[in-house]
Amino acid sequence: MEVKKEDLDLGLGGVTWWGFSPWKDLRSDKLLIIGGGDIRHILYNTSIHKKVTAYIVEQKLEVYAKQMLLIYLVLSEEFDVKEKAPLLLEVFANITLRELSASWVRSAAKKLSRKVASRENFPPFDLSKLKEKEIDDLETIFKRWSQKRVSATEIGSLWKDRGVRLLGPRFESIEGVAEGEYLNCLVERGGAEIQREQYTSWRKTGLAYSLSDPDPEEGNITLLNSADTNPDHSEDLFYSGDIITGPFISFGLNYKTTFSIQDESKDPDLFTHLTIERLTRTLTEITDDAKKNMKIIFLSPSAASKADFSSLDVESVWVGVSMTHILKSILLTDVKIIFAETPQFLLQIQDRLLPSFRDKVVDMCEQLGFVIGTEEEQSNPAHLLFQKS
Repeated sequence: MEVKKEDLDLGLGGVTWWGFSPWKDLRSDKLLIIGGGDIRHILYNTSIHKKVTAYIVEQKLEVYAKQMLLIYLVLSEEFDVKEKAPLLLEVFANITLRELSASWVRSAAKKLSRKVASRENFPPFDLSKLKEKEIDDLETIFKRWSQKRVSATEIGSLWKDRGVRLLGPRFESIEGVAEGEYLNCLVERGGAEIQREQYTSWRKTGLAYSLSDPDPEEGNITLLNSADTNPDHSEDLFYSGDIITGPFISFGLNYKTTFSIQDESKDPDLFTHLTIERLTRTLTEITDDAKKNMKIIFLSPSAASKADFSSLDVESVWVGVSMTHILKSILLTDVKIIFAETPQFLLQIQDRLLPSFRDKVVDMCEQLGFVIGTEEEQSNPAHLLFQKS
C-alpha cells in the first residue's frame, strides 16, 4: 500500500530542520545549497577546503535562523571545541535542553537579533539578498528565541500531538511501531549504526541525543515555529519538523554497519559518542583562517520558485530531497557538479519507489547537460552525483 500524501506530510513536516544524508565533500569552495536543512555541508567543506562561499536557499526563514545560530556557536570563542560539539548537537537535534544550553540560546539569539536589526552584514553572514520583510521576520524569530521560554512538558505535548495525528491510537504502542520501522526500514537502508534504543526513544520523546547530567529542563524553542510574526505571542508555537527519520544522519553515518541482536552494543550512548567525535574532529579542522574565509549568503526563499541562479559564482550545487523538483527549471552558469539527495532515508517511501525517483532526477539532470557519476562515485545511496558533460 502506497503512503498517503497527508501521512507523508505528517511524518516529514513542513520545516526541514535537518538533512536526510550525511555531510559530503562537495568538491568546491563555491557552493549553492538548496534545501540542505542544516549546516553540515558548510562545516564539512570549510574543514576540507579551508574556505567556503555558500549561497543558501531554504523554504522557511526559521531554518535560516537556526543555521545562523549554530554557525555563530561554531565561530564563538566562548567555548572550546570539546564543549562546542555536544552543545551544537543538543541545540540542533533535541526538543529539550539543559538549563545552561537554553540560557546560551537566549543570549546568542539576543545578540543575533541586534545584528539583524542593524541591517549591516556581519561576517560570515550576508543578508543583502533577503527582502526587507524577510529580514524583519528573521529579527522577530531571534527575538522570540531570546524572550520566550517553553517548558519541557509543553514541547513534549507538541511532539506527542504530531505522533498521534500520524499514528492515531497506534501511538500508544510507539516503541513497537518505531522498532519495526528501525529493523525493517532504517537498518535495511544503511542506518544500522544508529542504535535501536536511541531511535525508538527519539520517536517517543523527541530526545535524540542523551548527553551528560543534569536532565533537560526546558523546551528547545529553536525547533518550534509560528505563523504569527509577533514575538510576544507564543501560544501558537508548534513543531513542524520530521518525526520519522530523525537528526541522526547529518554528521556522518557508516552505511556498511550491519545489525544483529546478538552483537548489539550494550552502551545506549555509543552512536552519540561517535557523532560527537566526528563533530569534534571536523570543528578542529576549521582553523581560525578558515573561519575568516567563510561567507554565507542567504537568498530569499522565493528564489526557489524562480530557480534562476545563473548570476551566482558557484561550481557545485547541492539539492535536498524536498527540493529536487527545482531541477526541472533551474538556471545555472559555470556549475561543474550537482549533488541530489535521494529519499533513501525517507522511511515512509517504499523501496520499490526509490528507482523511479532516481530515474526522474537522472532525466532532469541530463536535460541540464549533466551525466551521472561512475558506479564508484554512487556508492553513497543517500545522494546522486552528476557532472557536466
